[in-house]
Formats: sequence, structure tokens, C-alpha cells
Amino acid sequence: MKEPPPLPPKAWLDLAAFFDGSAAQLPKTGSYKPDYDGTKYDLDDVYRDARQTATGSRAEVSQLVADRKTLGAWPKGRYRAKFWLKARWEVASDYAKYRAEALRCSATQFPTHLPTDVQRAKGWLLWDGWDELLVDLWLAENMEFYARFDHTEGHPETFVDYSNWLREIRAGHYIKK
Repeated sequence: MKEPPPLPPKAWLDLAAFFDGSAAQLPKTGSYKPDYDGTKYDLDDVYRDARQTATGSRAEVSQLVADRKTLGAWPKGRYRAKFWLKARWEVASDYAKYRAEALRCSATQFPTHLPTDVQRAKGWLLWDGWDELLVDLWLAENMEFYARFDHTEGHPETFVDYSNWLREIRAGHYIKK
């Protein structure tokens, strides 16, 4: 797994502040939300599908950001890309705060860093970090809002399996150690 750029805790806190401070400028996501049916399918397949949808959003999110730079405003529509941009943005902020705290508690000494390291860390948080690790953190926190179980079609024992699966996701079952 590609590691984030080595930054001191203060730089990670600055990144978190950047993401938090600019979150209000993100585009509205409209009514789009992913939907994963946990009723009839293997639950590991449901998770893999959710993960693929989230990581597969890279090209459309990248194009959305490029269009924003070109137009000077967020393009109309494209709510799926806007949803995934917001998801990436939120987890980037949370992870930057986590890194700052984890490093603050360690005895690691940091050299003076170049400003490009911070830019590289921004890119890592939104792109490579998302694909490698952060998507699983986001799914652990959010999968229960996008997965569903149809009680009219599913059996009670299958619902128990579904509920246990959601609990395992929240506990970090799919997060790479």
C-alpha cells in the first residue's frame, strides 16, 4: 500500500483545517446516493461492489474538479461525481486529523518539509489514499446508510446475517491491517 507523504503533525492538522474550511464550497450532491441490495446477494460481493463503485468514481470526480477549474464554477448535474467528491473530502479531513494525533503521540522526529509535500499529501488523501485505504474507512462509517435489506423478500435468519455483516463492517472487518 502506498503510504502518505511523511509530514509532521502540524502539517496534517493544517490539511484537516483546509478540508474542513473549504467543505462548504463543495457542490450540492442532489438526491444521488449509492444503493446496495443486501437481500439476495452474497454480502462480501455487496461490499466489493460498494468498494468498486467508490474507487471507480476517480475518473468522474477528477473530471468534475477539472471542469470546476476550467469553468470557475461547479458544472450542473453530475450528482454521482459530486457525491463521491464530498465523500473523499470528508474522509480526507478525518484521516488528516487521525494522522496528526497518531504522530503527535509518537516519538518520531520530522525534518523540515517542503510545501510540495503538503500538496502531495492532499493528492494522496483524495486519490491514492482513497483507493488504498480511506474508502474502507468511509464504508465502515457509512455502509449502513447505503445498504438495504428487503424484509418482504428476505428471511429472518438472512436478516440476522445482514445485521451481523453491518456490525462487522463498522468494526473494521474489511479494513486492511
